[in-house]
Amino acid sequence: MTLASNKVLSIVLAALLASLLNACSSAPSKPAGADDTATAKPAPAAVQVALTETDVLGFDTAQAVSEEEIAKAAGPRGKNQVKRGAPVMLIQAGAAAPDEIMLREAGNFFALTSFSGFAQRRNEAGESANLSRALRLTAAKGGSDFLIVYWPLLEGGSSKPGAPDWRPISGEIPLEAEQVRMRMRMLVVDVKSGHWATANPETLEDKSARGGWFRKPTSAQRITALKERAYKHALQEALRVVL
Repeated sequence: MTLASNKVLSIVLAALLASLLNACSSAPSKPAGADDTATAKPAPAAVQVALTETDVLGFDTAQAVSEEEIAKAAGPRGKNQVKRGAPVMLIQAGAAAPDEIMLREAGNFFALTSFSGFAQRRNEAGESANLSRALRLTAAKGGSDFLIVYWPLLEGGSSKPGAPDWRPISGEIPLEAEQVRMRMRMLVVDVKSGHWATANPETLEDKSARGGWFRKPTSAQRITALKERAYKHALQEALRVVL
């Protein structure tokens, strides 16, 4: 092979080597052990939402349940009741803390602690069951024997043929409201066993809402008076619950 041919061959080989090196350096690096068929997905962000009955009770359709577990849960129970003076953790669902009026009323019934009514949700399997146990553990660490969670709803109604048109009230009683009522759902949970029951307070009404802006008692005073009655009644119902 002539000197000129060797020189040309050397140039061609050098160009090929440079091309290969450039291709290798531009290829994306991959950590050791990475799977070509799967890419890592970021963990879902937590979203703050109001507690639901499902969260408190630990109901989870993704959890397998056996007939034996059902039979065990349906077995004999003790005569466990929330008594006056009992240590209770109180939660108002959807609120950072229970209503001050409720705290005052509940303080006359129980040795009270309170907790946030929000949950951090990620929409993961088993989330409700884990949250239910976490709430009971938190109550236990705080020295509470029972957990009371409630969902209050204050509504104003204007007269219509057949029945009032009820709408939630978040502040003052609207001018068009002729009636105000307080509805409530309440769960009582035994911290140790997880047994639960519902208290069933009646819906209480104030039918003298009209004119609240122009005569005493004022709108705020009527709401306070209605809440005091409703909360006291609900707490009395909680004392009737057998777990």
